[in-house]
Amino acid sequence: MILSFETELRLVKLILGIAAEERALEVMRQVLAEQQLFEPYAAFQYLDTKFQGYLTSEDFHKFLLPYNENVTEKDCFYAMKIFDRDQDNKIKFDDFLKIILPQDNADLRFKVVQRQNYEVTGTDHLPYDVEYALARLLCKEIEALKNIEQLREDLSTRFDFNPVEAFKVIDVKHTRHLDFNALEQYIEGKIKYLGSEMKTVQEEDIAAFVRRLDRDEDLKISYIEFMEGIVPLLTSTKKHPLFSTPTSA
Repeated sequence: MILSFETELRLVKLILGIAAEERALEVMRQVLAEQQLFEPYAAFQYLDTKFQGYLTSEDFHKFLLPYNENVTEKDCFYAMKIFDRDQDNKIKFDDFLKIILPQDNADLRFKVVQRQNYEVTGTDHLPYDVEYALARLLCKEIEALKNIEQLREDLSTRFDFNPVEAFKVIDVKHTRHLDFNALEQYIEGKIKYLGSEMKTVQEEDIAAFVRRLDRDEDLKISYIEFMEGIVPLLTSTKKHPLFSTPTSA
């Protein structure tokens, strides 16, 4: 079924919503990175209180609870799934870097990874400004997840929603992936109907959306990456009859 105009507008709202949350998160990543005493592996060690070499939703929950008593372990579980590349419910150090390092400032990112490591034991604490900035970033990840999930729900409840068709309406050249140009052209054709002050899509929004969904970092979005980004997290993609790979997209 071809998507209705209203469904396409909700798709655009979701794309722009994801972009807005990712841009806000990037600001917070850069604030954390600018802390002179912030060193990624020390932060990882600090959260890894069981010395397992990886982080779980329990570790994130334990760290964040003093900063936000409303955060649940379930919130942490779903937030970390976005960065859990092999989906084993464990955040390794490489996954952790994806969460905390700037993605849109190569110089700042390089500066952070060049900082000298220092060991953090079970009785040590991170410098207050570092710990606070890290907690704010992780809490924002959870807030962003909830905001995006609401937009996903708004889209998925449409009678004609189908992720295969949603992918196809953007992939008009049938390349089987979505790149910057395809997304820009699609959104430009719809944004004027959203009734907002935004009349044109910004390049930063497209870049942020691609960055958020691009798991393999090839600067384009595959169908699987797209589907994982737009359907509600609680949807079982293995059981839902709509979520099959497009054959002609």
